[in-house]
Amino acid sequence: MTVFERITEHLESEGCEYYEREDKGAVAFTCGSEELEDTLDCIIHVDEDSYVITVLFPFECDMNCLNELAILLAQINCGMWMGNFDIDFDDGQIAFRCFLSAMDALPSDEQIGTAIVSAVKNVEMNFDDIHAVATGMQTAHDAIYAGGSSLTQ
Repeated sequence: MTVFERITEHLESEGCEYYEREDKGAVAFTCGSEELEDTLDCIIHVDEDSYVITVLFPFECDMNCLNELAILLAQINCGMWMGNFDIDFDDGQIAFRCFLSAMDALPSDEQIGTAIVSAVKNVEMNFDDIHAVATGMQTAHDAIYAGGSSLTQ
């Protein structure tokens, strides 16, 4: 069994509808969020011995806010243990990405599920700050030092 087959098997066991692009080594699906009103688009890119989970934000950054958002994402990423937030400076798409190695063994159902949930939770935890800065409602400084920010907890 390959890593790709293991991941699709996990998604099927969870009743998840997904779109498979084995030729590109990717599986795409949407997942609900307990914290957010929107569903989140997820993509898992797979190679022989690793996979990357990408969770896309349901909005794009206002192109006038790119610099502020880059500052905020750099600050958030400094505190990350696993994964990182990034932005496509060409189209403003914001994403969270997490790399996982499967070099020594195929990932278990629990490992795959935990990795997906963890990626979604990282998006949920930082969503409000990123949204506020990406839409120009707040500066990076204000988001970082606001009393309720996840960055100061």
